Amino acid sequence: MSRILALLFVILCLCLSVSAQVAPEPKTLVPGQPVEREIAGGASHAYRIALQAGQFVRVVLEQKDIDVTLTLAAPDGKQAAEIDLTGVGGLESLSAEAAVSGDYRLTVRAGSAALAGSYRVRLEVKEAATAQDRQRMSAEQLLDEAGKSNQNGAAALETTVEKARQALALWRALGDRYWEGTALHLIGIAYFSARKYEQAIEASNQALDIRREVKDRAGEASTLSNLG
Repeated sequence: MSRILALLFVILCLCLSVSAQVAPEPKTLVPGQPVEREIAGGASHAYRIALQAGQFVRVVLEQKDIDVTLTLAAPDGKQAAEIDLTGVGGLESLSAEAAVSGDYRLTVRAGSAALAGSYRVRLEVKEAATAQDRQRMSAEQLLDEAGKSNQNGAAALETTVEKARQALALWRALGDRYWEGTALHLIGIAYFSARKYEQAIEASNQALDIRREVKDRAGEASTLSNLG
């Protein structure tokens, strides 16, 4: 009898161990129902988004003391979009059109393991993308590419500024002052890295005025730090 009980105990422990290793099912993200969660550095959260072919989807995430990357995967698991436009305390925005119907997967992945914070994410879905929605998609992609280019420093100055200015023109056409300020801030950083201080100060001052206007406190602090 004791051997049977011991065997049952071992089996139970194995079952619990396997269960603990199984990833939890993604939460469903629903338009009009924002989600607020804490996240540790290096961790990730997954969400399910049900879409029909041709629908336009936009994910907006407010970062609080954390910097995250957003990745959207299609029903077949292939990456549809990935965005990391701002740093700690900024907004993230990922826009896309659904190529096929099905369950898409949004992954929120936190950066530095040294940081821990929280975020608030909300979902917008439209039956079809408008011309302005497609402009937004292009602007986000260009800004993301400019940010990645800027990681190469002064050697990539021309590419960084060109892509950021293209994004800036689209944000201005959309009348989106928040992202206009973000693009100008990136241009300022790029010029500073290349020691082109006059252009850097000009772009940064423009960014600072906009960030104060839209009450983007995290962005204002970042631009002031850059100017300093």
